[in-house]
Amino acid sequence: MSSTKHLILILFFALIPFADLTDKPAKAVLTLDPPWAVIFTGDKITLKCAADDFWYFKWYQARKKDSLNKIRAEEYTINTAAVSHSGEYTCKGDHYLSESILSDPIHITVSDERVILQTPPQPVFEGDALTLRCRDRYNSDITRVVFYKDNKELQSQADTELSVARVSKSDEGSYKCRAWRWSAYLGDSAEVRVSVRERPQAVLTLEPAWTQIFKSESVTLRCEVQGDYTGWRLTWYKDGKKVSATQDYYSRIDDKYTISSATQYHSGEYTCQGERTGNPSYSKTSDALTLRVSKLFSTPTLTVLPGASVWEGEAVTLQCGAQINKQGTQLQYHYIKDNGNQRRAGSQDQHSIPAAELRDTGSYQCEVEAAGTGLKKKSGSVSLTVKELPQTTLTPEPPFPEIFIGETVTLRCGVKGGSAGWKYLWYKDSEDTPVLQTAAGDSYTITAAAISDQGQYCCRGQRGDQPLYSQRSDKVILTVSDTWVILQTPPQPVIEGDSLTLRCRVRTNYTFSRIVFFKDNEEIQSQNNTELSVDRVSKSDEGSYKCRAMWNSSTYSGDSAEVRVSVRGRFTRTSPLLCL
Repeated sequence: MSSTKHLILILFFALIPFADLTDKPAKAVLTLDPPWAVIFTGDKITLKCAADDFWYFKWYQARKKDSLNKIRAEEYTINTAAVSHSGEYTCKGDHYLSESILSDPIHITVSDERVILQTPPQPVFEGDALTLRCRDRYNSDITRVVFYKDNKELQSQADTELSVARVSKSDEGSYKCRAWRWSAYLGDSAEVRVSVRERPQAVLTLEPAWTQIFKSESVTLRCEVQGDYTGWRLTWYKDGKKVSATQDYYSRIDDKYTISSATQYHSGEYTCQGERTGNPSYSKTSDALTLRVSKLFSTPTLTVLPGASVWEGEAVTLQCGAQINKQGTQLQYHYIKDNGNQRRAGSQDQHSIPAAELRDTGSYQCEVEAAGTGLKKKSGSVSLTVKELPQTTLTPEPPFPEIFIGETVTLRCGVKGGSAGWKYLWYKDSEDTPVLQTAAGDSYTITAAAISDQGQYCCRGQRGDQPLYSQRSDKVILTVSDTWVILQTPPQPVIEGDSLTLRCRVRTNYTFSRIVFFKDNEEIQSQNNTELSVDRVSKSDEGSYKCRAMWNSSTYSGDSAEVRVSVRGRFTRTSPLLCL
């Protein structure tokens, strides 16, 4: 039978949700209803005890244990107060296996006098509102009350209550009241001591104790209310506003607010304040702590080298730059094209494209991640344009590739899209080895031309340490003649719609009397002018041309060699005269 009783008792206690014995127990809070610590005999008053997680309570009068041990409820009511009920009351929570901390005492005074001065339980705290009430035992209509502090008259009034909106230390002292009903003196109350205590101070600290931290780091703000009062709930403020509702209040155990991964948003001025049931109901606000969250590293910038526009085959480097603000931070770099797949470069802040292709054209970003933090930042977008190898043009100056022996001609090379950074290579006939390389300037000049200088010329551009070459120009065929007469034409082919000028020249600039032009061995014009012009060339102008110069009153004449004039349609693709 005894064993069964023990088992039932064990099960009963197991079902009771008592407080965690490893925690520091809560302190019970004792309050009065109505909230007056001075009452008349015969009045009713209820004492209420509050203690977190406790179902049962113990009550004490004048700290004499077991004096009220039969009362287990959270309320203790005195229905008809007697002078013997005067004294100091305390309470605490009880779970059989654990107890709360004993409450602060409340002193109740039960008076059988005619007039009493009612005050709230002592002490009151700086900043609280304070009301003193002058009361007549027989509830006579009091028409005038004089309030005294330390035996000095404070105020004479019709109202029975004296109120102080915000109590300060200077309000501490001994108070009493004197009451009249019209001209009838009712009596003086006994003196009641009003004690004003400094409000508990909340103290805010940081763990670790640094007000300057880096993004993604953690920090804990810990708030402690000084003094021997317990049961505080903590309210946290940032820049004068409460933090989010889920983080506002903390129990007596949870006295900290932790930022597990700081962001720029968490920078600001923090304070805390304690709130609780009982007196005092709130603490002073802590001094402010300013928390500054710095960037672990800067937002990266992406640079394309040698530039945002390159030629096909050129080497390209994507340079991702990010400034590290915390020593020891390891960065990982990723490169993204057109918001698509990432090209991982690991710890290298460069991504190289050894020979750019047309498909490498696009928009690029780099993303930087601080190793082990999950913190990532992206650069702005940078465009890369890969162009086809540029075309090259070759132009003779003067613009006629037929010259006499001993004359000078300049061949000028140009790369479409701009000449900056280009060197030029010059080729003659089918040789792969250039006859000349010019580091500055874009021209190749032949002075005192000889028969050996005639031939097929072309050029191309070169630039970079790992040379990038432009396409070779179309060929220009240079003819060096030792005859008396030549027919000079522009480089071939000419384009439909362009103007065309043929010039007949006589060696050593002899005086001539007449020039005859032939096309396909048929005379087309006889004139004194050395030039034959066609304003708008058409396909019908294509053919073999020559000229005949006559001088010394037509006693002597000379014919030029035939020159082929080719006409190409303006919008027709034809094979250029490639330089082999």
